[in-house]
Amino acid sequence: MGEEVKVIGYAMPSQYVTDALYRISYGPSLTDVYIWIDLVAIIIISFIIYVIGLILYNKFKST
Repeated sequence: MGEEVKVIGYAMPSQYVTDALYRISYGPSLTDVYIWIDLVAIIIISFIIYVIGLILYNKFKST
């Protein structure tokens, strides 16, 4: 895979999930700092999407 594709991949949350699962499966232990960086990135991205969803829901809900 080329470097350009890898850079684009880091904009997608699935890249962090795949990296974390790979490191958990084949890594030395769960204390590997890169596993936790990937998991924190997933949590942050999920929180941002959740907040955007709440804002859009409040904006477009019918009362």
